[in-house]
Amino acid sequence: LLEDVTSTWSAVYLRDSLGTGAVVAGFGFIALQAAQTVGRFAGDGLVTRFGDRAVAQVGASLALVGMKLALVFPTPVTTIVAFGMVGAGVGTLIPGAIRTAEALPGLAPGTGLTWVTTTIRVGLLLSPPLVGLVADVASLRVALVLMPALALGILVLSGALGRRTA
Repeated sequence: LLEDVTSTWSAVYLRDSLGTGAVVAGFGFIALQAAQTVGRFAGDGLVTRFGDRAVAQVGASLALVGMKLALVFPTPVTTIVAFGMVGAGVGTLIPGAIRTAEALPGLAPGTGLTWVTTTIRVGLLLSPPLVGLVADVASLRVALVLMPALALGILVLSGALGRRTA
């Protein structure tokens, strides 16, 4: 959800709420995708060294701090940097969730993968209208308060992910 909310709403938020032009508004999405790509490439080495749990906790903390800063100091620069921090923070979450779900005892091969990807798809379908609904009722800035809350949820739930193994 963190990834989807950022990719779906970052340009709208930068343009409509922070008053940037279209070119600058696009940098929110670019920051998310670029940082997430770097996070995915670097993530394997980090997960091998520290484990899915530790990497997810650091990533969730990074996204939490970034979005809190962007909401407290709502400028184009802090917001674009925050969206990049979200991208870097979520880069390893989906692979880690899949690894953990596939390792659950008693499940047939592929069942964990199916549950994780189904959950992701449901989230991708629900998050844009949910954020849009809150934005219509209050504002997009208020709707984006959901992002630090989601990052906090990841931080709490990351205990379910695997620890580093020898």
